[in-house]
Amino acid sequence: MAQNPSFRLKSRASTLLAGAAITALLLTSCSPHGDSNGNNKTAENGEDTGSTPTSSVAVEDDGLTKLPLYLVGSAAYTAEYPDDSRTTLTCGEAMVLVNTVPVKTEEPVQTALEFLLGNEQYYHGEPQLLDPLKNLNDVTVKNVTTESDAVRVELSGTIVNPGWCQAAQLVAQLEMTAAAAAGGKTPTITLDGANVRQALGVEDPYGPRQDPHN
Repeated sequence: MAQNPSFRLKSRASTLLAGAAITALLLTSCSPHGDSNGNNKTAENGEDTGSTPTSSVAVEDDGLTKLPLYLVGSAAYTAEYPDDSRTTLTCGEAMVLVNTVPVKTEEPVQTALEFLLGNEQYYHGEPQLLDPLKNLNDVTVKNVTTESDAVRVELSGTIVNPGWCQAAQLVAQLEMTAAAAAGGKTPTITLDGANVRQALGVEDPYGPRQDPHN
């Protein structure tokens, strides 16, 4: 069973503003751009999964793991985040890769997602990083299944559609964190049995903006 670790966040240049119950996250140099040829990955049902991180999760000699997570960087500061740790979304925000200090877990995908869903802070650091998943108080990780080249995450709960741009952030944060924590496997995220992209009306969070009114 995955433990629910407490973290304190840290950005590339400065310590992020987090609560006393949080330990340290560090930005890392890790390519978030699909497979080794830079191509987007596709789930078995033919759905484009966008930018699938290719990072691996290394277990250290003491059995601890540095978990990769994705936070959202403000569009105004996208250029200030490291090129090799960010993926830009269609509304201009950047998905920024950070790593935890070593934690003990046998379920890295579940632990990483549960941290983001249970995070006490929304804003972090300067320039700011955001955790939109923090607001999904009713969503829980029900099950995680990994195969040779794929990871499937089953979520349970309710997500009120916040508008297209923010919905795209939620989808990208879920998919990219799951993929990175699974070692670069192609992610599929479901919410009560429905693909989370369909549930939020976001066909492609990395492609052209689909709703100019949100």
